[in-house]
Amino acid sequence: LTCSVGVGPNHFLAKVAAEAKKPDGINFVRLDELEKFYSDLELLDLPGINLKMQQALNLVGIRSPLEFYQAKDDFLARFFHWPGRLWYYRLRGYEVDDYKSRTSTIGHSFVLPPQFRSSAGAKKVIVKLTTKVGYRLRQEHFQARSLSLYIRFLDGHATREFVNFTPISDSQTLIRHALNLLAKINFSQSAPINIFVVAFKLAQTERQRSLFSEIQKASDLSQAMDEINDQFGHDSIYFAETDHDQSIAPNRIPFGRPRYEMS
Repeated sequence: LTCSVGVGPNHFLAKVAAEAKKPDGINFVRLDELEKFYSDLELLDLPGINLKMQQALNLVGIRSPLEFYQAKDDFLARFFHWPGRLWYYRLRGYEVDDYKSRTSTIGHSFVLPPQFRSSAGAKKVIVKLTTKVGYRLRQEHFQARSLSLYIRFLDGHATREFVNFTPISDSQTLIRHALNLLAKINFSQSAPINIFVVAFKLAQTERQRSLFSEIQKASDLSQAMDEINDQFGHDSIYFAETDHDQSIAPNRIPFGRPRYEMS
C-alpha cells in the first residue's frame, strides 16, 4: 500500500489516524483505545489546531491531545465557548463536522408534560424551542427565511402554520413570528401534546451589519445572550416568557454519535 489510510468512528479521527500512520499503511482507531491513541500525539498533530490555538490551550493547562481529550465539557465551553463544546464531542468520535455540513433545516420539538398542555403552557414551550432554533442558526452561521409551527393535540388532530420573512437569525424576531403563528391556532377542541418549531429556507449569514437599526439591535442582543450562556452555562440569561423553567425542552447535544466500533 503506497498511502496512509485511517479508519475511525468519525471523519476527524480517521484523518488523524491516516496522518499518524508512518510509513504507508492502515491505521485503525477504536473508541475504547482513544486514551492510548492520543497519548502518542502532539497538539499540532490534530487537524484544526494551529500555533495560536495551541497557545490558547496551553494557557488553560492543556499541553497534549490526551489532556485535551480528558478535559470536561463545561471546562472547554468556559474558555472556548461553542467551539470548545464541538471539540469535546469531536475528540470522542461524534460526527459534529458532518452533521453541520448537511444542514437544510433547523428545528426542535418537545412532548408536553401535563402541566404545559394548555395555550399558556404551549406559549412557554414555543418560546424555549424558538430560542434554541435561533441559537443553532447563529452557531452554524445560517439565517432562515421561513418558520414553521406544528402542534399535535391529544385527540389526534394536528395543525401547522408557517410564515416567510426576510433572512433573520435573532431569537427575538423569530419568537415574535412564532407567537404570531400560535395566535392563529385554536386550542378549544383539545389539549396540545407535541410541538415542533422548524426554521427552513436557510442561507449563509451575511458578514456585513444591517443598515436598519432595529434589525441590528435584535441581532446584537441575541449575540450578547449567546456569549453569556456560552460562558456561564445554558439559560444563564433567558426570555421571561419561559419563567426559567428547566423542565421546558431541556438542552441536549444534537450531534450524531460515533457510528461504529472496530473489532
